[in-house]
Amino acid sequence: MKDFEKLRDKLLSLQVMTERGTSNERVNAEFLLDRLLSKHGLTIEQVNELETSVVWFSYRTGFERRLLEQVDSFITGSVDGDCWRERGSRKLGFELTTVQAIDFERFYAHWRKLLADEMELFYSAFVQANSIFAATLPRSKSCASERDMRVLEMSLSITSSNSIRQITGGVS
Repeated sequence: MKDFEKLRDKLLSLQVMTERGTSNERVNAEFLLDRLLSKHGLTIEQVNELETSVVWFSYRTGFERRLLEQVDSFITGSVDGDCWRERGSRKLGFELTTVQAIDFERFYAHWRKLLADEMELFYSAFVQANSIFAATLPRSKSCASERDMRVLEMSLSITSSNSIRQITGGVS
């Protein structure tokens, strides 16, 4: 039974590559997929008739938890997908086929990194927009980087709170 599961996972991974890989990956994956299917006397339809199982994914922040739910919607096409929460941990479980689980892992890892990068930019922009830094800062003689320009652009679109005035009652 283990050998069949290994074969099925290999075939499903190749199927994912034929659908979503680069052009060279697709060609190679199609070749290997056809070869393995004919070797074992299977059709892709037989391989795709799979049961689903709950696959667990970890998250660290509320934004990552929300991202997991979005990836589930993207992968399964369901707007209100069911997920399981593991009490006392930061894990969510989703009912997925093996192909969906492979896609889910890949997209979640990619978008999780992008989210972290964007949140870092947002934090810098938030600090700029709300002037949350020392009154005197050393001047830098270097030109602004592309990142600095993105932070500036983002900070201009953030509505700054007058928190100092709100906290001190208008006395600065």
